[in-house]
Amino acid sequence: MPIPLSDFEATAKKRLDDAIFLARDCRYDSAVYLGGYALEIALKISMAKKNGLHNVPEKKSECNNPSYVDNASGSSKKKYHCTHDLLLLLKESNVYGVIMGDIKYNKDFDFIHKHWSPENRYKNQRISNTKMIELLEAIERLVRVIL
Repeated sequence: MPIPLSDFEATAKKRLDDAIFLARDCRYDSAVYLGGYALEIALKISMAKKNGLHNVPEKKSECNNPSYVDNASGSSKKKYHCTHDLLLLLKESNVYGVIMGDIKYNKDFDFIHKHWSPENRYKNQRISNTKMIELLEAIERLVRVIL
């Protein structure tokens, strides 16, 4: 069942709030991991809006189904990517120019792209706690700009 963008946006904000809460308890690995998902969701929302979608696929199988149609908009899911690739999501979003055109946001994105991936769930970060705090701050800035 497709997820309305408003629900997906609420999820992104909750994940970011949870990440901040974890960071306050010095659980930086988990905070950055969860914060990265908040950014991923925000970028997927931006991509969906760019393509006139009001809902997003809930399951990857729906995403790969060429017959998937967003019933709220009547639009096929062209250009909706079920991926964790932040750069691809950014390129397909409606905020690409905003992020890449601003020196600070561009630096934030490059820093995040270098250090975050869903595979982080299997390992401890190899960067300092100070860098993880900076990473989470960069994630928070970008999520707030996107949403």
